[in-house]
Amino acid sequence: IEVQVSPNDSDWATLKTTLEITAGDVNISGTVNARFVRLKVKTAEGGDSVEDLYLNVK
Repeated sequence: IEVQVSPNDSDWATLKTTLEITAGDVNISGTVNARFVRLKVKTAEGGDSVEDLYLNVK
């Protein structure tokens, strides 16, 4: 999982930490100073499919 943050939903920066999930449920917590946060998820099979999961920052 690649975590990206942005102040304006156009200039995205990738956080240095990358998480690799092999099985089970995972909770991600932390603090970022950004207006927008998204997770880029690649499939384990081919690694080509990418889905953006946008998180609501409160």
